[in-house]
Amino acid sequence: MRSFLMSTARPALALISASALGLSLLPQMTAADPALGGSFIRNVAEVSYFNTSLGIMERVFSNPVRAEVASVPGLEVTGYSDLLLTRGAFGRYYFDVVNSGNVPLSTSFSIGEQGQSAMMSHQTLFPDLNGNGQIDPEDAAADMSAPFMLAVGERLQLIYEFRISAETPISTQFASMLRVSAVAEDGQSLTSEATGESRVEEGGLEVSKEQAISETDDGAIITYTLRLRNDSERDAFGYPEIDGQPILIDGTPKTGVLLRDAIPLNTAFNAIRNSGTMTALVHMYGAPLHEYVSVVPAGLSNEVDAVAFFHEGDYAIGHSSDPSFSVRVPKALGALKVHNTASAFYNNQESTLLLGSNTVVYTRETDTPGTLVFEDPETGEDQPYG
Repeated sequence: MRSFLMSTARPALALISASALGLSLLPQMTAADPALGGSFIRNVAEVSYFNTSLGIMERVFSNPVRAEVASVPGLEVTGYSDLLLTRGAFGRYYFDVVNSGNVPLSTSFSIGEQGQSAMMSHQTLFPDLNGNGQIDPEDAAADMSAPFMLAVGERLQLIYEFRISAETPISTQFASMLRVSAVAEDGQSLTSEATGESRVEEGGLEVSKEQAISETDDGAIITYTLRLRNDSERDAFGYPEIDGQPILIDGTPKTGVLLRDAIPLNTAFNAIRNSGTMTALVHMYGAPLHEYVSVVPAGLSNEVDAVAFFHEGDYAIGHSSDPSFSVRVPKALGALKVHNTASAFYNNQESTLLLGSNTVVYTRETDTPGTLVFEDPETGEDQPYG
């Protein structure tokens, strides 16, 4: 097929529009959106050139080609939990199930207990429907006998709650394995597993977190609430350093218990919402790992790369704290996912252990259109097109 385009261009050597050819061969989708299994991709190549004999631009098209996308099921199951629990405590394992293939999946779940499972009770698996990291009233217990459909790219967060017997011996270790089986529409099957682990100690801290989302014209505000508990049988001892790094607050060495949360990728620090009976701190980019300030320097809020909350001295039995802070997610970033996990540090008199919280995920599906701005090459000021 040939079409003739009149041109005012002066005669020249034949010009091949290679860039147009390359673009026409690409599927019209983003890398983040895999083509669905069973769909078809149709392409037509195109070349434009200047015909020096006729003095016109010509465009030539290839024959159309069509390819069927193969069905490739994919399943990812990950677990975030390594718990330090005390006798009689409730524990929670957090799992993430993702359909990473290009076809829908019918999934089923099963839990296998390992170790001293006789010391566990009240085991229940909950889907965390809103992904806030907590078991809400609307999060009904999962029916293990019923299949759960996962669309392409869909993520399901699960919380497995259980209780440890008050008679459990110290140093007992437990593990629970989540096994996910999936079947695609064409009969292909696959399985994946993840394990949550816990050990029983006389002393310990429990740390968890939840998130709340507020959408604004400029993007989103995510408020993270951290929950620190000492429901153990002894005080959590304070410490002056972590892995050899002294704890400094406004330049002064301190001894106590630290709760830390890094500012997630694609966000910026917004504000401390509540100190939760602790001392609210921020960490500035480039500072030593555990050197904090209690006040954000003027004009440098974008340089905050972590938030911390500090309790001076020992953290007593029965003590609890619920500090919170917020971050901004600019609307201009478009579709994205924001993952966040907090950390507490516990002194077991032999070393200082890092205790991770559950991970919460904020997902924004909407793409944001780009904005084209023309600037003066000398002043950098905006200028009208043309």
